Amino acid sequence: MRGIQAIAGYLALAVTLLFASEASAQSAVFSFTGGFEATVDCDRPLYLHNLPITATVKGSINSDKTGNADLNLVAVLPSQVHFDGRLGRTTPAPGGTTGRMQITGHNHLRLIWDLPNNLIVVDVAISRSSCRANLSTQLKRGQREYSLYNGHAFFYCGKPRVTSTSCSIS
Repeated sequence: MRGIQAIAGYLALAVTLLFASEASAQSAVFSFTGGFEATVDCDRPLYLHNLPITATVKGSINSDKTGNADLNLVAVLPSQVHFDGRLGRTTPAPGGTTGRMQITGHNHLRLIWDLPNNLIVVDVAISRSSCRANLSTQLKRGQREYSLYNGHAFFYCGKPRVTSTSCSIS
């Protein structure tokens, strides 16, 4: 009988610890900062060879599936996309385009800037003490050149070449 009471006590303790850890996980906030460097060759409206692109992303994810992030992209001139609110909701972005945040897995966030010819995608994976960030571009069906917006005009270019990435938890 004492063995059953001991097992019941251990189970009660385990359930209490489980619910306590779930409650603290629900209030957790993950904040991150990422950086990227890339080069690109553009044909229109100007011919630009090895144009440097610098991008930074800073944001946070809340356990209630809300969050915010700012993607700052500098290619000739700066352009900023702000992602805010509930994850998965589309928001207006520069150049008459849209942006959205998605959860793609446990502690993984995806930011998508939907440009006329392509998507610019930032994937962020956050762990307890570190994070990884990746910047990629995806052409839309039927398109052959990538569009970049510099805050004032669209540039039409080849595929951007990412040369470095960084990510840290803040």
